[in-house]
Amino acid sequence: MAKIRPSRIAGGFIKLATNKEDDFSDDRESVCGQCEHRLAGICTICGCFTKAKVKEKNENCPINKWNDMKTVKELGVIIGNMSKGVTTLSHVEKTKVVDLTFDRNLKKGHPTPFSIRVVNDRGNGIFQQESMEDINIKVGCGACTKISNIDMVPKLLADGEHFDLKVIYTPNGIGRVKKTIKVVFNKKEILIINFKSTVEK
Repeated sequence: MAKIRPSRIAGGFIKLATNKEDDFSDDRESVCGQCEHRLAGICTICGCFTKAKVKEKNENCPINKWNDMKTVKELGVIIGNMSKGVTTLSHVEKTKVVDLTFDRNLKKGHPTPFSIRVVNDRGNGIFQQESMEDINIKVGCGACTKISNIDMVPKLLADGEHFDLKVIYTPNGIGRVKKTIKVVFNKKEILIINFKSTVEK
């Protein structure tokens, strides 16, 4: 079960009350509205009022139904797709892998920026160590994949905190391509982020 963070949920209520616009909550609310686990506006799994919860970007669906945020339960990490309309996020349960698939074909030699959010969700009573420490980002192909804010990635991330990876991918080949970014932390934990594309001339 996902941990309820009152400060984030309170923020969701404020955004709901002020009708603050965003580009993600409508999609989430559509998913929740069709979910068998919502009763009288409350998620029966996490206990949250869904109309407020969907307004908080770093919140997640406890059973991974939302399209923009996926929880890798084996690591206690939430991955967010911060580039709606550019990439689509997916995750196979019981793995430490998430996939980002580009929504359109890319052009060889043309840089395409996208952004990934990494949220520490380890404070759920499952993990002995709640923090993410000694964070290290490893890029599989340094020639075509650059992280423009690599120097801003923290070495320590407390429960509930996040950082964004701003990636610029410049394909140097054609055809179906898969590249990998690894997020290594706590000496032995490894999150694999694959991004997949079809590249044209």
